[in-house]
Amino acid sequence: MHARLLISLVIFACSSLVACSESETHSQTLSQADAGDADAEEVVTEDAADSSDSSVCESKFEGLSPIESSCGWIGERGQLHDVWGSSGSDIYVVGRNGFVTHYDGAVWTQLDLGTHENLWGVWGTASDNVFITGSDWVYRFDGKSWRRQQVEGNGLGWVRGLSACSVFGTGEPGALQHFDGTSWSRFPSPGDPPGGAHPWEFASVWGTSDDDLYLIGNVARMMDGVLTDRGKIAHYDGDKWTEMVEDAGTRLNQLWASAPDDIYAVGGFNSDALILHYDGHAWTPVLADTSWELTSIWGRSASDVYAAGWGRVLHYDGSSWTQVASPPERPIFEGLFGTQDEIWLAADSGIVQLKNDQVSFALRWPMEWSVEAMSGCPGAEPFAVGFASQGGTKSLILRRQAGDWQPMSTSATSFLSGVWCIAPDDVYAVGENSTVLHYDGADWNSVALPTSPGMLGGVWGAAADEVFIVGEGGAVLRGAGDQWEALDTGTDAWLRAVWGTGPDDVFAAGDGVLLHYNGTVWTKEASGQFRGVWGADKDNIFAASQSSVLKREGTSWLQVHTPPYSSLGYPEYRAIFGSSASDFFAVGSSSTMTHFNGMSYETTTDFPVGLKSVWADGPGFALAAGGPFIMRYRCFP
Repeated sequence: MHARLLISLVIFACSSLVACSESETHSQTLSQADAGDADAEEVVTEDAADSSDSSVCESKFEGLSPIESSCGWIGERGQLHDVWGSSGSDIYVVGRNGFVTHYDGAVWTQLDLGTHENLWGVWGTASDNVFITGSDWVYRFDGKSWRRQQVEGNGLGWVRGLSACSVFGTGEPGALQHFDGTSWSRFPSPGDPPGGAHPWEFASVWGTSDDDLYLIGNVARMMDGVLTDRGKIAHYDGDKWTEMVEDAGTRLNQLWASAPDDIYAVGGFNSDALILHYDGHAWTPVLADTSWELTSIWGRSASDVYAAGWGRVLHYDGSSWTQVASPPERPIFEGLFGTQDEIWLAADSGIVQLKNDQVSFALRWPMEWSVEAMSGCPGAEPFAVGFASQGGTKSLILRRQAGDWQPMSTSATSFLSGVWCIAPDDVYAVGENSTVLHYDGADWNSVALPTSPGMLGGVWGAAADEVFIVGEGGAVLRGAGDQWEALDTGTDAWLRAVWGTGPDDVFAAGDGVLLHYNGTVWTKEASGQFRGVWGADKDNIFAASQSSVLKREGTSWLQVHTPPYSSLGYPEYRAIFGSSASDFFAVGSSSTMTHFNGMSYETTTDFPVGLKSVWADGPGFALAAGGPFIMRYRCFP
């Protein structure tokens, strides 16, 4: 046990609390679900939900706005944050960039809330009363449709509740928000108010009623010259908050309880982990080790509790905490929820199911995956390539099928930077170490080149026997299969992208140059730092440079759009693609996405990471990617 924990953990006896006797009274009001007697279809929750009053509030959906019809981006893959369900056939998982997926007991189906904001929390009282909280909005489902509202002009960071008439969440530090079944309002809270010197960053709440609440939060403190979060615990008796734990010695993340005399709080920081337990009299540490932070906790009963965090899942059987199976890549678990038969975990690398002590991925998407390029044939499912960094660099090839991205088998170990689909059974991928891979509809196989340029940046094909590959040192190779020739470009610049209208009308973009090939000779047409080139036809060809979008007029290239400066700086475009001259996208650093709709250029800069690739297949559908994130453009609904 940590010495600092013993020194800093301030424990208050129950006798010091005004609400001690009140807690004993409230304990008699716990529902059967709170005591952990739920069956497979009535799920045990950590929220002490006295659902007897839920019917009073379920129908009150005033103040909610319909989700607006619009075209925009939504997260298709990325980090997950929370999980909750009303039964084993009604489970939600939420995450980055508007990602929501629902499980009906058989399959997971992605939902569309019309947003790419980050979604942080999900909780509800029944299948027709579900809350999802995001950075900008709070969404609510009435069993038929999703609607949304803002709380003080913003969204909320998490959501938990006691019943349909008592739901809690928080946005800015120091502001605890409460939903009474009709509207959201500020709830009395401990610590400094928003904007104060030391406001609490509230993290989780549990209670038997609004007059018997336990709340955890964190306050940033300077410790040994480093600003760190220090956990606090307080109790509310309907009149005032009493601080129970002044300094837990580390961060606290979540609460769960089976009864007022059986409450757990989990937390930690980096390699340190902590579980505190309250027995109705005092908070005491029951686990404190150096096996990584714990982020979430949930249980079926006092003797059947699970806690999860960085790379591990723990189980308490009423006598001791032990580690259960965990995926080999050690995901960071951020959300935990269960039914009578299974445990579901929302992780940075996907959705994990724990059943009969066996761990499996329902959806796998490691954060160590990085998508560098995408391509697809019209009307066919696209491909994505990049690299996977866990256990050493490995080639990453993915294919989208029915909205789900699945890894494809390859023995290659190189960073892949370009891909082009000529036909669903004729696809090329290129990358470092002169790597060229070809997909024949069944397998990916290595392709031998007559030279070894090194890093290959892009690939494009006019036909099955007319494929162009570009790379560093001004390298351009033309051919297909095992027949390739190296073309003289007259430059030693690193060429990063290639595209054309035909084998005698090809463009290559790279460091300092934009080249054109007429079937015989390469000619330099522009200078600048170019990262992408694409066109709708011979008269509408565009290039993405580090600072602007350019259009070809004759043999000249004219600047047609410069993105605005944002808080992240001036963006650098890295890719460009579209479905027509009036519908194309340019993506790049500083979280930049620019769309030309035929009339004007619209730029947004609120995406999660620098985007590296974009691909489109007809109006109203496009994909963009960068690092472990994939975004999808669609028109909603």
